[in-house]
Amino acid sequence: MQLFYTPHITGHQAILKEEEARHCAQVLRKRAGETIQLVDGKGNWYEGTLESVSKKECIISIQKEIKPYKSANCTVQVAIAPTKNISRFEWFLEKSTEIGITQISPIKCARSERKVIKNERLNKVLVAAMKQSLKATLPQLDELKTLKQWLSELPDDDEQQRFIAHCMDDNLV
Repeated sequence: MQLFYTPHITGHQAILKEEEARHCAQVLRKRAGETIQLVDGKGNWYEGTLESVSKKECIISIQKEIKPYKSANCTVQVAIAPTKNISRFEWFLEKSTEIGITQISPIKCARSERKVIKNERLNKVLVAAMKQSLKATLPQLDELKTLKQWLSELPDDDEQQRFIAHCMDDNLV
């Protein structure tokens, strides 16, 4: 099944832009009148008919909406220090998207070797993983922050469970 992603949905009309439109028009050679499946990254799944197709923009008339599509009843946020080898971090993003993680927070720790990440590239990895695993929800990818910044921004909520994985021998309790 071919699945398209677009956040550009208003009423009963959706627009594929840039890479998604080029993929639809040039790679898959879709034509006006064909039916396609699309998601908005917010948990909604749509079925629509292509009204116009070009490599810059495709306009879709939405025929059917499944809202929410396979929605989880909880949220899971993971904070992780990106590895020196960025392909390992991209692999982590793929797998966490596939299992339904809702938010990923890259953190810079005291011994982190990677000090900069390119969120634009990483968001493309997330979109591809979402489409490939037939999910309708795109995980939120936060900006890279220090561990101290990330901890200070956590909400004061006694109902939330928090866990820290570590590999030190010390007992941190």
